[in-house]
Amino acid sequence: MKTEIRARDLSCSSLGSKSRSMTRRGRRPRSEKHLVVSSGSPRPGYTPQSGSGDSSVIDDSTRWRRFALIVVCLSVLLGGWLRLSGLDTKSVAHVEMYVPGIRMPEGLSDPPERLTFRRVLTGTYTNDSNPPGYYLFMLPWTRTMGTSLGALRLPSALLGTASIPLVYGLGILIGAPVSGAVAAALLAFNGHHVFWSQYARMHVLTCFLGLAATLLLLLITRGSRRQGILVTSYTILILAGLTVHFFFWGLLLIHMIWTFGNAWGRRELPDICRVQLLATLLGSPLIVFAAYQSGTQTAIMSNNVLVYLKDFVSFAFALPSVYSGFFPSSVPFTGTAQSWAARGIIGLTGAFLAAVGVRHLWRSAPKDTVLSGSLPNEISLSANGSERQRAS
Repeated sequence: MKTEIRARDLSCSSLGSKSRSMTRRGRRPRSEKHLVVSSGSPRPGYTPQSGSGDSSVIDDSTRWRRFALIVVCLSVLLGGWLRLSGLDTKSVAHVEMYVPGIRMPEGLSDPPERLTFRRVLTGTYTNDSNPPGYYLFMLPWTRTMGTSLGALRLPSALLGTASIPLVYGLGILIGAPVSGAVAAALLAFNGHHVFWSQYARMHVLTCFLGLAATLLLLLITRGSRRQGILVTSYTILILAGLTVHFFFWGLLLIHMIWTFGNAWGRRELPDICRVQLLATLLGSPLIVFAAYQSGTQTAIMSNNVLVYLKDFVSFAFALPSVYSGFFPSSVPFTGTAQSWAARGIIGLTGAFLAAVGVRHLWRSAPKDTVLSGSLPNEISLSANGSERQRAS
């Protein structure tokens, strides 16, 4: 019996010394539970805690998830109320007259009357500065729901409200539900987003399509089920966004940089990268469309393209400028030293926060990845899992 007890003590001491040596080498030591199982009997003086620490961590995680869900629900309710209330109280803006289906006197109105798909395409091609996607989307809506102020603005209000939970969904997919809930609340009460959610324009639809496409991209790269449906839906959303607004090309470029960067070093290009190249090819005629419209001073590819780019980068037109489009007379908060100082402070703050975020992602990402925030090695970017099959 003494020999058996001594052998057990030697086993525990050897395991303890091995654990200490592993710790000195930087390797992760075994847990107390593993030591008990390996030695065959508990170490002297060790009393199991019955998982009390793990349960407290789980309780905290559940509590934070419930808090995030409550924040999102309140954000959707209050954000929807802000967007849906008083849709018909403001008078119609000139930019809303471009919505097709509105009857106007022939030859006396600008823009001209557009009641058919052919007139929408030709009118957008010659008398507009945006792609025709939003107008083609609105034509069957106005034929069904009418052209009252409430009917014209209702799609923007609904899409603006639907964008709030999409932001939360992105937070869940990246493993940060609380951050997603905070971001959803920021979008719900963003004055710029609320403003355009009450006007019949394409900006809120562009935001919704961008969030939905990004959500699908994360689902595809996580290896979710029904890959064929997800990839097809992703392609449709990307093409729809390209037909709605020219700025959507920037989002597609970011998607391509992320996916191609994570595919760096692979022998074969993943299917999702090929899908993005296909969407770029199919959407390329819209670049010619924009080049033809460049004669208009308000067009994206006009002489003011640098001005639009500057305003877009500075928090997406959040700060007022002469090109904002909704100031009837003088533009407030422009042309003074205080305004330039405020713009500089906001710009530097945004650059600092972006640098901090990139640094955090870079340091927390695995060493064998190219881009920060890329996916684990066991998750393939391929839509059909061809690489996994070849590896097996």
